[in-house]
Amino acid sequence: MKMEYKNNHLIELFKEKYFIERLDKSKEIIITLLEKDFFNKVNQIKWQDNEEKQLFIKEMLALTPNDRKILLEDVLRNITFE
Repeated sequence: MKMEYKNNHLIELFKEKYFIERLDKSKEIIITLLEKDFFNKVNQIKWQDNEEKQLFIKEMLALTPNDRKILLEDVLRNITFE
């Protein structure tokens, strides 16, 4: 099953022959990877709308992976007890 992506720019970069060399020369590139588990947990939260959810995800990108995990677990724990 082939997945369809809305933004193929990064995927195309990885396909290029000299990607690693070009990446090494790049001065201001930041790549943040999020695990599937992160999205599974985010989807457990009842959002008012998709915009609120997207804003939350965007703000979570500013945190370290460990801080994201702690904050998300706290949020899930708090909504469970409401």
